[in-house]
This record gives sequence, C-alpha cells and structure tokens, in this order.
Amino acid sequence: MNYVEPIRNLKSIKALKAYLKANKRPRDYLLFALGINIALRIGDLLKLKLGSVAEKTADGWRVRDELRTIEGKTSKRRIMQLNDSAQEAIGYWLEAHPDAEDGDYLFTSQKKLNKPITSGQAWRLVKEWASVVGLEGNIGTHSLRKTFGYWAFQNGTRTEVLQELFGHSRPEITRRYIGISEREIQDVYRSVNL
Repeated sequence: MNYVEPIRNLKSIKALKAYLKANKRPRDYLLFALGINIALRIGDLLKLKLGSVAEKTADGWRVRDELRTIEGKTSKRRIMQLNDSAQEAIGYWLEAHPDAEDGDYLFTSQKKLNKPITSGQAWRLVKEWASVVGLEGNIGTHSLRKTFGYWAFQNGTRTEVLQELFGHSRPEITRRYIGISEREIQDVYRSVNL
C-alpha cells in the first residue's frame, strides 16, 4: 500500500505558507494552515463554514478560540482549540472576504457557486504546493492531518493521546500513521546513554 507521509521539515512548512501568502491565495493558505493545525480529515475540513470558526460582532468578525464539529467518518463530536497559527490564517481569509456571511464555505469552489472544492481538487492543490516548494516524498491531503500528528509527537505528545485524537485502535497504528521511522527509533537508543 502506498501511504502519504507527514511533512517532517519545518522549513518546508514555512516555505509553503510563505508561497501561499506571497501569491495571495487566502483560501489555499487557510486550507493548509487549518489542515496542519487541527487534524481534521479533508472531507470534514472542506465542509467548514465561516460561522464555525468566527462570529459576527458589532465591530466585525471575531475569530473563535475553538472549533466544534461532528466528524463525518465516526460521527463523533470534536472540540479543537484554534491555535495562533490557525487563528492568523482565519484572519487572513477574513481580510480577503470582508463581505462574507456565516453560512459561506471557507474553501469555496470557483466553478460551483457556494459549494466547497472537492477532495480531489484539494489533493491537486496540495500536490501543486509541494511541487512548487520542492517538497519530496508522497504528499497528499492526508499529509496535512499526519503532519499535525507527527509534530505533536515531536513536541512530546504521548502516542496514547494521539491514538485517542485520531481514533486509532492500537498505538502501533498511530506510530505508523504519523510516520515514526525505524531511523527515529534507533536514534532513541543512541540518545539514551546512561
């Protein structure tokens, strides 16, 4: 089976964000930023509407601190904190869409009025971005979700917590999912030198 990989290089993540901002692509920037920061499956991500991430106030839009959703695959309720990167990306999107309404999709198709892009279109976008910044490996839309898990693990999140977050039945599934390689396992043996 041919699995997509997480993005394991922070420079590549920064390069992707810089490319999308420099080319004034707020929809795509938001797709990438939310994808790697909240770990939703692409189908659930594409269905998000403005009202799920921001609320209208007398002074304009206020970005929410959290996102509440029901996963399509599992029907589980999820509450995800919107970190600074996610909130910044939502703000950037809002700047480009000052007349947006609560019910507007965040990732609107240019071909179908008031419909989100398809998962196939999102996959093509991710492949394009990866190519432009020279990102190697098998990268696709699921790489966004896996990237979240990989970096959460690198920052000290226990496998069991990630297992619960992703809904995996066993820790070894989570380790494989986030791309923990044999080299990284061997590095642990070299680094613990008591």
